Amino acid sequence: MSPSGRMLPLAIAHRGLRGLACLAACTALAATACAGPAEQAPAPGDTAAALNQANALLHRDPQIKALILREEQACMREKGFEWSGEESQEPENVDELLSRLTGGMTPERARTVGYGAPAGPGAAAEGKPLAPEEIRALNAYRGAVEEGDIRASVFPSGAMPANGCQATALGRAFGSAQDGMAYRSVPSHLAMLARNQIPGDAPELTELFKAWSSCMSRKGETRFQSPAQAEHFAQGTPDKLKDVAVKDVECREETSWTRVWKELFAQQFAQQLKAHEKEVLVYQEIEKRALEGTKRP
Repeated sequence: MSPSGRMLPLAIAHRGLRGLACLAACTALAATACAGPAEQAPAPGDTAAALNQANALLHRDPQIKALILREEQACMREKGFEWSGEESQEPENVDELLSRLTGGMTPERARTVGYGAPAGPGAAAEGKPLAPEEIRALNAYRGAVEEGDIRASVFPSGAMPANGCQATALGRAFGSAQDGMAYRSVPSHLAMLARNQIPGDAPELTELFKAWSSCMSRKGETRFQSPAQAEHFAQGTPDKLKDVAVKDVECREETSWTRVWKELFAQQFAQQLKAHEKEVLVYQEIEKRALEGTKRP
């Protein structure tokens, strides 16, 4: 509720905080209550174990999510606003992460929008200017950059204004905003490191792209050598190449596209856990303290 008594619309979270959600790509994700210490990193080649630990890291504990939201809402009320929380755009598991990073496509999306952006909550509001009241709420949540910023206590890339309710809530929930940022950023940071370490010329990928291209050729489509190439070309077409997208989905299924990417990711993720053992242990301690905080009334 704003100072005028009106509940601020949830569309604020989608429109005004979309940039924050991108920042949340480096301030995103969480929870390893079921992931063991870094010294229990899976052995090289143990795909299932590596994927289990990655999924445990990427899953955000509901109790901690609720604690952060409570603190955000309390801070925003202190500033005269009701707050429903930002719309999360953080991947919660490996499948979702790799789907986004490898040009994720579903049969429904292919049929309805092709390579266009899928519709979602608040999509109709995209591009519309924010009302002055909404801007004030966003400023209260984000804070002012010129007032100084803070960085995560682990993997301190990216920064957050120190005087907004986002930072205040993390500070209250975790004891320090820096630790709160680390809680959000460590899992996604490790996952992105693993994804980025997959060699572009890995033999498995070379064979995968060849198989995909051959499959598309059999279906009558010979213009593209990869899904990314098709998606890029589609942006300049009226129908976003729906027919090509449908064939793309079918060929990903026929070539075990997801399985190959997951196996390569698992290999790299196991290496990142081993390389960053110290950071993971610090992260687990931060999470433990936050879980204890959820028990407070």
